Amino acid sequence: MMPKKYREKVGDRGFADKPIGTGPYKMVEYKQDAYWKAEAVNKHFRKTPEIKTIKVIYAPDHPTRLAMLKAGEADIVELNPPNVPEVQSDPSYRIVLNKYTHLAALIYADLDKPEPSPFKDIRVREAVSLAVDREGITKKILFGMAEPYGDFCSPITLGHDPKIKPDPYDPQRAKAVIKAKVEIMEQAQYMSKLVAKNLKGIFMQMLWYGPSRSASGDAMTHFLPGNPYCYNSTPEIEKEILRGNTARTDKEMTEVGKRLSKVIRESRIKTFLWANYFPYALGPRIEYWEPALAALPPSSYDLIRLKKQYQ
Repeated sequence: MMPKKYREKVGDRGFADKPIGTGPYKMVEYKQDAYWKAEAVNKHFRKTPEIKTIKVIYAPDHPTRLAMLKAGEADIVELNPPNVPEVQSDPSYRIVLNKYTHLAALIYADLDKPEPSPFKDIRVREAVSLAVDREGITKKILFGMAEPYGDFCSPITLGHDPKIKPDPYDPQRAKAVIKAKVEIMEQAQYMSKLVAKNLKGIFMQMLWYGPSRSASGDAMTHFLPGNPYCYNSTPEIEKEILRGNTARTDKEMTEVGKRLSKVIRESRIKTFLWANYFPYALGPRIEYWEPALAALPPSSYDLIRLKKQYQ
């Protein structure tokens, strides 16, 4: 939380130079694109952090972060999933997972276009879902850093139902309906076509990235017309999103979340694939740290504990 009056008084630049909030750490040093350093707030209302000073370093290169961990230059690093087995093989390190950070899905770009398309047939969209080996992909290609997912709502979202499972892998049923052609694009070309809504056929996208308690809030970007990433929607989905935006109680938000997930799943205008994890490696000095569930960026730094010999 941030003080509204202070933010308005000093402006964005002033707030960036001297930020104020309610968290358990206060910013003491910042260098853009390099690092930031913070000190614990003594007698914080939640708890006084055990670690007095933390320094978060920006290291976008995966091998660099892994090298920093091995050299003892960093105690906690975000890992690239292919590096997880290597880290797991060394008993000096431990892996913790930031789960349910984003939901991967297949998007059908042709549904609102006037040209004929096989994907306008809901049976074809169902066949596409049956053709995806979610279990095999998440285990072998994503190194176990994701799980097959069937609900629109994340576990922290009101309305989530853990009993909802994704479609099974049934290639025989899928083959009876569909044939596929795959086109590989450069990232820049993909993003350009995505925003301009010039993509055709099927493409993959994240439906939520850092989910919230509100299902309607998570759905707006991809399901409410007028948003740049909304390729298509239905009147039923739009109705539930708008209803959710006026919900005031947890009960109302839960009811909307359940209905919204149901109408999205039944429409099959998106095919849910898997919920991704972010893996983190803990160095030998760390006794405990668990990132808050689904939080992006990761949080709960105040809960970090060092082993006794390093305190």
